[in-house]
Amino acid sequence: MSEDYQEVPLKMIDPESDLPADVFLHINSKYIQYLHAGDSIRIDKYDLFLNKNVKSIYVKDEDYDKVMDWCLTVRQTFRDELVEEAGEDAKELIEDSLELEEELYDVFSDQILTQERVEKIKTYADEFVEKASEQENFQRALAALLKRNETLAAHGSNVANLSVLIGMISGIGSKYALNNLFMAGLLHDYGKVKIPPHIVENPSDANYERLMTGHPEASIKIIEKSEGLPEQVFKMIMEHHEYWNGSGYPRGIREFDIYEYTPILSIANEIDNYLVKNRAQPDVKRWEKAIKMVENGKGSKWNPELFPRIPDALKQAFLPDAN
Repeated sequence: MSEDYQEVPLKMIDPESDLPADVFLHINSKYIQYLHAGDSIRIDKYDLFLNKNVKSIYVKDEDYDKVMDWCLTVRQTFRDELVEEAGEDAKELIEDSLELEEELYDVFSDQILTQERVEKIKTYADEFVEKASEQENFQRALAALLKRNETLAAHGSNVANLSVLIGMISGIGSKYALNNLFMAGLLHDYGKVKIPPHIVENPSDANYERLMTGHPEASIKIIEKSEGLPEQVFKMIMEHHEYWNGSGYPRGIREFDIYEYTPILSIANEIDNYLVKNRAQPDVKRWEKAIKMVENGKGSKWNPELFPRIPDALKQAFLPDAN
């Protein structure tokens, strides 16, 4: 007797939690067991699904309700923990960010960036920047969000949020500019998501470094096919690994050849990467070292005119007890 299977969206599954049932992949019209109950997908494999444009896994029909209940419970528990840490008045910003993270999974797992998704991103950016610029709890919400699982979708959301915060504390008052920073943060690693899976899994591959350092250009080639995103967003995505002293990539441009707001996206990206790599350390220690990293980049990585304003504001936001 053949078994029936039901689809579960990957974006609903926490990659680090133990699965409540066996899960399957649908390959060549067959259901192939992928993991057993009690296993976890793990972040590296979860992100690899993005490279393969996989949106769903499957469970046996008899397990579907149990798995969906588990997904919803894990998600709600996670939201509640973040709200408890950041405060009830940060609830809306936290929930908005987590919903966007799920939307980003769909964006990244699509083979193209559709016009519908572009419009959603633009609408979300406008609404989120409006809320963030008016609420004093934005820093607390962001501090809590930056502690969560580090999937590629979470990283895009983190960098977008952090870019808006750094943009505001660096003196950007234009909502248009903040919206552009937010959208660039969301999409800055789109090209990295599209690197072929067999290369992502093999850093020793001869093409690994070339494709990794070429991911800003790859991002633009995909994104520019869609209408509606401002030219400034393209500039920041292309340049987010360029440095003030010309040592960055992909073009090695320097100083004022770099778009004026690109360093903000670059700082946000490097902070989030640093926090993830050092996630085993206490939060205060991680932030101390992350901010020190930013300070050390004055004049080499980033425009010296941004200093000491940005690191001082980051200390105030994330190390209040040290001030």
